[in-house]
Amino acid sequence: MTEHIESAVVADIGGTEVKLGAMVQGELVEHVLFDTPRDPDQLFADLGGRIVRFARKYDASVANINVPGAVRRTTKGAVIDPFPDVAMLNTTFDVRERLIDNERRLKGMGILTSNDAAAAAHAVGRLPELRGGQAGRTTYITQSLGVGGDTIQDGKVSSEQPDGWLGEYGHVVLKTAYGHYSTLERQISGNAIRRLYGRGVTPACAIARDPSPWASFVWERVGHDFAQGLVGMVALVGMDNIVIGGGVSRARERYDAILRGEFTKALQHLPPGLMQEPHIHYLPKDLIHTITLRGGYYALQQRADEIVY
Repeated sequence: MTEHIESAVVADIGGTEVKLGAMVQGELVEHVLFDTPRDPDQLFADLGGRIVRFARKYDASVANINVPGAVRRTTKGAVIDPFPDVAMLNTTFDVRERLIDNERRLKGMGILTSNDAAAAAHAVGRLPELRGGQAGRTTYITQSLGVGGDTIQDGKVSSEQPDGWLGEYGHVVLKTAYGHYSTLERQISGNAIRRLYGRGVTPACAIARDPSPWASFVWERVGHDFAQGLVGMVALVGMDNIVIGGGVSRARERYDAILRGEFTKALQHLPPGLMQEPHIHYLPKDLIHTITLRGGYYALQQRADEIVY
């Protein structure tokens, strides 16, 4: 059920930081970032208190909480399945109940729980470069500590439909540059790049600034393996556009040429009916950190009947 919601609070829980924003009439009017607490109760107490303050300030009666991993609907709200990349989410629990347990002032507020990539897809489908023509079927890939994604067409996100594809995009199998089989997440995520780089806990953003031949080699491998994974997605779900976002995509200049070249070559191995090449776009860098907040607002409009009070 589609409903117009003027004001809403949207949160996005990540492995290193939590984002919280106030959306009013489709505009992000205020947002904050804070480090993700390691203790689950501390996380939901901090987040709950901030949601209450934003809700009062902007007269919002609903909130959308974006989380990584699988989200399963229940009569009381939504349960998230264990997500090992975020330590405090490595268990099964109801997000709404956990929030209210730690912040009683949220009782009575409408809360929706969404997968973060699905929420982002709602906003990606509204990008001007896609809406200027026939956007068709668009797949969003988030390249962050992990890899996720979803597909949107005609305003509907695939994983939110009864007959939608529910697979994890980061689990798409590919043949790596070394000739062995792996998954997209194990080859191109921030954690994977750090492992391949092999120098302690150097984050991907620092590796992107390294001009050494070894760093260049790492990014070439990323571009090659990313292309193989995208071809696998084309074969699985088909698409007209691919939009790449996530924090690691800020380093796009280091691997984009390899990705596009390998992608075009690899498509030639698909059956003729699947060989149409999608357009590859990158999320504008100024939207990377807020795309899930914006998309979470549009998800509330589309899924108003799933909001639990």
